[in-house]
Amino acid sequence: MSRIESEYSFGSKPFGHYKGTPRVPIENVKGFRIGRDGWKEVFHLFFKNCDHPALQDQIYFQDERFMVIYDGYPKARHHLLLMPRPSFLDVMRPSDLRREHLSALHQMHALGRAVAEDLSQQGIGEIRIGVHAVPSMEPLHMHIISQDFDSERLRMPRHWNIFTTGSRLLHCRPCA
Repeated sequence: MSRIESEYSFGSKPFGHYKGTPRVPIENVKGFRIGRDGWKEVFHLFFKNCDHPALQDQIYFQDERFMVIYDGYPKARHHLLLMPRPSFLDVMRPSDLRREHLSALHQMHALGRAVAEDLSQQGIGEIRIGVHAVPSMEPLHMHIISQDFDSERLRMPRHWNIFTTGSRLLHCRPCA
């Protein structure tokens, strides 16, 4: 096991218990304004305002490199988003990735697997991790999602297809 894998391995971080998506959507937080690009830029705003008291319930885990938040529009009972902090890895889309990003991606993957394994230990069942081949939001982020797809937010066929076909979600693999 490499140093990166051991740092972000099951049991090495106190992730806590999954509590579900917070009731206060990000867009309702006073002073949190969605700009002209709409939801595409919400993660950037989240990083800029992550110390806001109203956003603390939306954070599942954070350290100096990454932040894991509850998906505001979950497509399954358990749906988290893992994002690298811009100071650690400032990449907008998978197509922007280069060889020099490989170490950061290994760390991101190790943390995603550790969170997924932790969720599985909480009795959630099969968890998959992956990034969208063509994301609708920036910056680069990884989905950590249970396979029940039991959500009122799973409204359109494209939502189902994005998370269940290998062509839409890169490196989507079971972690349980």
